[in-house]
Amino acid sequence: MFRKRPAITLSTLVLSVAALFANSQGGLAQRQTQSAPNLSGTWELVEDNNDAKNLKPTDAGFPRLTLVISQEGSLIRITQKQIRRGTETVQEYSYYTDGRSETNLGRVELWPLYVAKLESVSGWQDERLLIKYSPEHVRWVGRGVSDSWDTRKDEWRLGPYGSTLILRISTAREGQVGLQKRKLTFRKM
Repeated sequence: MFRKRPAITLSTLVLSVAALFANSQGGLAQRQTQSAPNLSGTWELVEDNNDAKNLKPTDAGFPRLTLVISQEGSLIRITQKQIRRGTETVQEYSYYTDGRSETNLGRVELWPLYVAKLESVSGWQDERLLIKYSPEHVRWVGRGVSDSWDTRKDEWRLGPYGSTLILRISTAREGQVGLQKRKLTFRKM
């Protein structure tokens, strides 16, 4: 005579499915963070490959460059030690992979022209650490004076078996077609 009421109402079912979906998405985001490669270690520059030439440590003028990288959660710290013409310079940079922006005095470079405050945003994309820098004003003095705005993106990734670290640098210069590209390869020490 009385109809039995279903044990689960439609609204309860919808809420349960939504909660399950939300939990599964959070778990996925957590797994992606956990699967980010660990770049920690001491790395020595072994190859500089740019648009114009490919340099090896045996070539004259090849800079001695060492990176010490520590990675804790979303914070990556890079200490760059470089010896050129008998003079050692040390610079430190911090990057946050959780999407908040950072400001550093400089960035990893072989031939820094100047030291400037550079703003960037970092994050993981698959197995690669991407650092996108805010556009910067560059003034070149040589055969005349040239002003331009440069936009740079760095892509860091581990090579096969984690024994090498590869930094790909792409720079877009205002008024030029195409990108300037450079690939730096480091070997774990």
